[in-house]
Amino acid sequence: MKKKVLLVIGIIVFVILAVGSVGGDSSSSGSGSFTKKIAEVKEEEMGKIGEPFTTNNFEVTVSGIKAIDSQKINSITSLDKEDGVKYLIVDVSAKNIANESKSLVSAGKLILGDGDDKIEIKNDETLLTEGYGAFLEEVNPKLSKKTKLVYKIPADYADKTIIWDAFGSSKFIKLQ
Repeated sequence: MKKKVLLVIGIIVFVILAVGSVGGDSSSSGSGSFTKKIAEVKEEEMGKIGEPFTTNNFEVTVSGIKAIDSQKINSITSLDKEDGVKYLIVDVSAKNIANESKSLVSAGKLILGDGDDKIEIKNDETLLTEGYGAFLEEVNPKLSKKTKLVYKIPADYADKTIIWDAFGSSKFIKLQ
């Protein structure tokens, strides 16, 4: 009987911890450490669209960005129109410059806006479609992989400054 009670209590604690770690907001005010790191980096040290930029183990090149209201990706997946929301799509390629296979499991964060108006977008949109998102599989040395990263952003920030923490490497690329 005691074993069953302990098992039930253990399961309840596990579920509470799991649910608590999944929840959360994808944006926050600019007071986080990510914002402070960006403030310490001079603009000339940041990568730029169209130019290769070295991060941890990868040479990253952003070939373009676009902000859209909605888009049908394929017969199953779409980015649905929402009031006050735009989808920022970042076209990027990453070449593994290490001597061993590496993966990029995090898309990285965005910071939008300037001054006191800055906000962070901590998560990209998960699209279970080929050619979208971070690389869960490893990229072999000297090989490149292309992807599209999708972020849901407030529509009124689509024309403001956008800085990307390239695949969570703490190496920043100015997208706009």
